[in-house]
Amino acid sequence: MMGSSRYAFVVANCATGALRRFTVPVRPTVVVLAMLVVLPCGWVLHDRWDARDAIDSLRLQNARLEVENSAYRAAGAQLTRNVASLQAAIDDLSSRTGLNAAVDGTIERLPTAVAATALPIATVPTPGPTFDRLDDL
Repeated sequence: MMGSSRYAFVVANCATGALRRFTVPVRPTVVVLAMLVVLPCGWVLHDRWDARDAIDSLRLQNARLEVENSAYRAAGAQLTRNVASLQAAIDDLSSRTGLNAAVDGTIERLPTAVAATALPIATVPTPGPTFDRLDDL
């Protein structure tokens, strides 16, 4: 039968002459030293993998937001085109509702409250500056 391997460390105090002997078994010492090396390496690898996963997640989120942003830009451009065509239609309707001189004279003789209800188009402000701002988008 073979005994377990053991190493002994001797520490001597030269001033007093006292000797201290430490005996250490080989296998448990190797296991402890291996754990002292492996555990920090495992933590470093785990942190590196977590950082890589976080970066991948951020890249994916950035790509999604870019797609969403392009969709909003396309919707804004379509809205601008629709507003421009609506403005053109309003201008066309405004030019077609020109009143002749006989109707102008009749409306001028009406009381103010009645004239306001008779010609609601004349009291509508033009939306020009609002739509001009939308064109800049």
